[in-house]
Amino acid sequence: MRRWLVTLAVLAMVSGLATPALAQDIAAMSFEQLTVAGAEKNFTATTVNVGGKAAARCVGVLETAEIRIRVDGTAASATVGQVVPVGATVDIRGVDNVRRFSAWRTGVTSGVLPMTCYPAPADTVTYNFVGVSPTPAASTAGLSADGTAALPSIAFSGDTNTGRYRIGADNVGESAGGTLRFDWNTERILSTIPFLFTDNTVDIGASGATRPRTGYFGTSVIAPVGTFATSATSAIVDATATIRVGGVVTVAATPPTVASGFGTTPSIVASNGTAAFTVNVGTGGIASEGVLTLPTATTGWACMVVNRTAVFGNVANAHTVQIATTTTSVTLENQTISTGAALAWTASDVLQVSCVAY
Repeated sequence: MRRWLVTLAVLAMVSGLATPALAQDIAAMSFEQLTVAGAEKNFTATTVNVGGKAAARCVGVLETAEIRIRVDGTAASATVGQVVPVGATVDIRGVDNVRRFSAWRTGVTSGVLPMTCYPAPADTVTYNFVGVSPTPAASTAGLSADGTAALPSIAFSGDTNTGRYRIGADNVGESAGGTLRFDWNTERILSTIPFLFTDNTVDIGASGATRPRTGYFGTSVIAPVGTFATSATSAIVDATATIRVGGVVTVAATPPTVASGFGTTPSIVASNGTAAFTVNVGTGGIASEGVLTLPTATTGWACMVVNRTAVFGNVANAHTVQIATTTTSVTLENQTISTGAALAWTASDVLQVSCVAY
């Protein structure tokens, strides 16, 4: 059986019955390197017609920047036409398609498209095909061209100037209406527009705003001490938990101390800095005045005082008030309300005090 098969094969070759070639080498007829800029770009007449023979196929790989193309007789534009990403193979087939080829860049950078053109093979039908094929690497990874804010590489058919694009190395942008709105890289996230909250007409970081702006939050905002600041050198809450307004000490975390006066063995019973503290005036029952030392203020201290013991005991016609201040002290005095005259504290009276600096 093998002998008969070999014999038949030899007879077929000798008698000219071998299968004819299905393709043939076709020599290039012209070459043109197209620079696709911000205007319509076509092939020149000498590229598409050489010695009376029309080019039927032009092939090349796009370099430099993204473009759009059309072959329907209408000019391409920056926003209309088939998108061709950098590295894609452009394969234009058909005499009419080659002749009507139109290209336009999508961004500010011109695309370079080197095209080699060929005549139609004599033994095949006329070409009629337009192909754009991404490079193997881009196709495999699903990569996109960089794009711009006006023409983001990931956009929408009904809104081509809104989407995502590459600003630079490790830097991505989101655009809306053709303008960069959201920009992030490996170090920070930047928004060019205010963050708006749906339940309040409040913004954070709007143009011209005095930062920080008012914000509404569903739960607590937790931050390290000293991070809330009106300027780089003026924290609202500094590292010592001192509260400042406009850079001026308002409430200090350092507790006050008894400087002089009061009765025997007076003391600070409890303290939350200068914001709220209690003073036991001591024993003896003859003192009507005492001085407290506080942290340094810009000008002085304003204190609210209540004789808690007297209030609880329903003592009439007596109260304790502040009568003097310096940048580091306040003087308290117990008085008769009706006359303003000094009045001795009862032994171990407890004063409730709250002081604010100014």
